[in-house]
Amino acid sequence: MGEPTKKISDLNPQRITIAGDWHGNETYALEALKHAHEAGAGVIVHVGDFGAWRDIRCKYDRAVGMTVPYLIGDHASKPSWGDYMGDTPIQGSSRPAHKHHMSMLSLNSFLKETGMNLVIIPGNHEDYDALYSFPVEEEDANTQEFHQATGETADNMPYRWGLRRLRSRIWVIPAGYTWVWGGKTFMGFGGAVSVDKHHPIRVPHITWFPQETPTTLEHEWAARAGNPVDVLITHDCPNKGIVLPPNPGFPEDTITESDAFRKKLDDIVTATSPKTVFYGHHHENTQDRAVNGVRYYGLGGDRQGVQSNLLALNIEDL
Repeated sequence: MGEPTKKISDLNPQRITIAGDWHGNETYALEALKHAHEAGAGVIVHVGDFGAWRDIRCKYDRAVGMTVPYLIGDHASKPSWGDYMGDTPIQGSSRPAHKHHMSMLSLNSFLKETGMNLVIIPGNHEDYDALYSFPVEEEDANTQEFHQATGETADNMPYRWGLRRLRSRIWVIPAGYTWVWGGKTFMGFGGAVSVDKHHPIRVPHITWFPQETPTTLEHEWAARAGNPVDVLITHDCPNKGIVLPPNPGFPEDTITESDAFRKKLDDIVTATSPKTVFYGHHHENTQDRAVNGVRYYGLGGDRQGVQSNLLALNIEDL
């Protein structure tokens, strides 16, 4: 299908598919890509919890009285991420964190065969240490603009901000990144608070990553003045766009932290005035909920099937 483009804006599809959480489920991901291709999409935009992880095993921990995860091998030098980012099924736990393999090679192969591209706005359940090991596209104009505008403040971030490319047709968008397709301006702002992060199955830098919520600088960049967008794509939903059920039992401190994060998303909506917001995270299939003139669309997860998880749209209709 020819050489893949090196700029997000150059993709310029007429039709896209928005995809909800896949949770590392490669079998479903390939099914979803097939549906997107059949629907005429040139690009799949993924709203997070994509789920590409390093190899994980479990062992029984007497201190906590349960099976907990740990990494296989020396991952300091990016051992197998080049050909395979994924994990093995976690055995012996009633709450497996990540249950499937996700091969970048197989997904990218299908994308190349069909001429499609996959653009990912990361969620909270991502292996951020692995994602941030991939180099930033330093020649990308939007990446350069961010670093020129923020200077030394950006240099002090815990990771290098910028557009990343996991494979020739798989891209990862940093928080606050904007691009244009068909005359419409898009912004991606991923991440969310894992309200179960204190559970023993969530081990720092193995199955839970502190980079899951964007930095204050990224929030300020996204909410800066004079930066209107047509479409905002988030992982969590802005607070004003969702009605949440009662807390099912998660710690109150993480619920409070999660609420505060969604209110920061409200700030971005106020600053950028999008016509449409797409989100995942809550695994709810919400079609065109209108709040204060903004249309909110929630996507279901992989277990809910393509009818809830995928939404095909024409760019001109956004």
